[in-house]
Amino acid sequence: MTTLSFHVGFLRSLLLVCIVSVCVFAEVDPIVIKGSHFFYKTNGSEFLFRGVGYQDQRNNDDQSFIDPLANVAKWCQRDIPKLQGISVNVIRVDNLDAGLDHAGCMEALADAGIYVLVRLLPYYLIKNQIYYDTASYNYSMAIIDNMAKYTNTLGFYTPQKWTRDSDLPSAPMTKALIRDAKQYMSSKSLREIPVGTISDTFSTITPEHYIDDTLDFLSCDSVHSDFFGVRLDNLTCPPGSWIEAQAERFADASMPVILLSQGCNKEANANDTTNYPLETVYSNRPPSALSGSVFYEYFNSSQGPGLCTPKQGAEDEVVEEDVYKGLSSAMKSLSISTLNAAQYTPPASKTTACPTPRVAWTVPGATLPPSPNQSVCSCMMQTLDCVGSPVVMAQLAQPDKLTTYYRLACGDDFQGCPGTILNATLGEYGAFSACAQVERFSWDIDYWSKHNSFSQGDCKIKGYIDPANGNLSDYDGAMKKQTPSVNLNAECKFLLEQAGVNGTGTITNYDFARATSSTNPTNTGNPSNQNSNQKSSLSIGAKAGIGLGAAAAVILTLLLVLFILHRKKQARKAQTFENPELPADNTGASMAEKYRYQELGLENVAEMEHPPAEAPTGLNPEQPVELHGDAAVAELEQRERFSSVGTPR
Repeated sequence: MTTLSFHVGFLRSLLLVCIVSVCVFAEVDPIVIKGSHFFYKTNGSEFLFRGVGYQDQRNNDDQSFIDPLANVAKWCQRDIPKLQGISVNVIRVDNLDAGLDHAGCMEALADAGIYVLVRLLPYYLIKNQIYYDTASYNYSMAIIDNMAKYTNTLGFYTPQKWTRDSDLPSAPMTKALIRDAKQYMSSKSLREIPVGTISDTFSTITPEHYIDDTLDFLSCDSVHSDFFGVRLDNLTCPPGSWIEAQAERFADASMPVILLSQGCNKEANANDTTNYPLETVYSNRPPSALSGSVFYEYFNSSQGPGLCTPKQGAEDEVVEEDVYKGLSSAMKSLSISTLNAAQYTPPASKTTACPTPRVAWTVPGATLPPSPNQSVCSCMMQTLDCVGSPVVMAQLAQPDKLTTYYRLACGDDFQGCPGTILNATLGEYGAFSACAQVERFSWDIDYWSKHNSFSQGDCKIKGYIDPANGNLSDYDGAMKKQTPSVNLNAECKFLLEQAGVNGTGTITNYDFARATSSTNPTNTGNPSNQNSNQKSSLSIGAKAGIGLGAAAAVILTLLLVLFILHRKKQARKAQTFENPELPADNTGASMAEKYRYQELGLENVAEMEHPPAEAPTGLNPEQPVELHGDAAVAELEQRERFSSVGTPR
């Protein structure tokens, strides 16, 4: 019985370990792209976006945005049932804090079968930006580090619109970020997470060729977007017929195309489900159809009605708006048709020519801004006589002031500052154009001071910007004097030689160590994209699986050792009772008799009813004894006691 109990306990422990291991390793099936469609990686069925924008914008404060995935109890657990009520399988999140933990929400969303589409650059960071710089790069890569470990991170996207200044096209910066994000994930051996683009707002007045040029630009050359999100103008509420026309326009796209901001947030039309061309997107779909849509917006905001509104005074509850009820009913009535990856053959790949500049589209060719690299910027700063004050940059952090500053310092066409020039229209980018604002500010002032007749070389330049109001003044505190380094290290010399005089060159090789190595001199990767402090890129399930696997191995080893010891102990006991060669004082009979007397006690043995019969002399102990009643039994027991243990006390 003891052995059986041990075996059962051992098997239960082993089963428990196996079950827990399976639970930890279980993750949602990642989404992959084949041709112009999304598919589940493992089972090959098509993934159609049934999404919703998930970003609380009620405070309208871009600098203190709310991270919707940072509070699993207050947000995710509250909202997931509502998302399931409208058949949502993906949410679009615009603003995340890369320094916060999102594991709780991501796991809760994964349990509900919901994926996440993450914006790399939050609006608050780029609304004042006209450059793709180290700040943009570092923030975006931090977002990737934070979210890539979750298998329900469907993809990352870059916004097409970076600035309010219409004279500064940002499509090249968008594509440069896609390039660097892919290189970064590859350098860290992360899974291939799609990186795409969401367009500027398209409406019925958008020139048709602009939409075509946008898609062509994202598809051309060696760097391309993995998917394209068409942002609809939900303020003018384009009719369903216009949206259907756009679906036909993208029928031959080489990448998946999804509709963004579906719906209408005009109060008068918010509940009009005719603005949701659901049949066009989800039913009776040809192989070249759209890949779904993302509705605008889950939260009610000042910009218009949303699907749900947090309850006043009790934010652990949300109130369903009428548009939620209408959308829920419409989604449930749909008959959705999908493809299977095994049955889908993408059209033959073709080389897309980059669009040529014309009215509305001013981006030339495929020239992209350089990859941000902090080593380049740090080396450049060591060569300057005048450096800008970070305090000034903080005071200039307004769109109109920054734009005014750059145009006053470098001219209306930005040609006056060759090292930091960023002219997407001409495809010209200075070697230091990807440096941070204060570094560009420093280079511009230093260059301007050396080539301006008002300068006396003391970094007290009159007629510059007053950081208090952005106007020209005699403000002297915008810069400070420093002594340039005369002993640049070898890496700085290597980089700045490529940058050329006044930053007009192009840096093509960032890796000084490899470039100067005799074993591998040709690698030109950007060290900013290949972090020297490589962090683990394993997913949360993989890390947990490794830890649990190690623990399980230890537990199984201990259980196995205990099992072996237990079996050895049982074998020793059996040997003790069965081995006839043991000494007489330690025989099995002696031990059995000892324990029997301990259990029964001699005082409890009843007297025999019949006197013992005389045992015949010369009885062979090996000869069978014929039993005759109780007397014979008693006689046999007594003889055995005398022969094995001697006279009882």
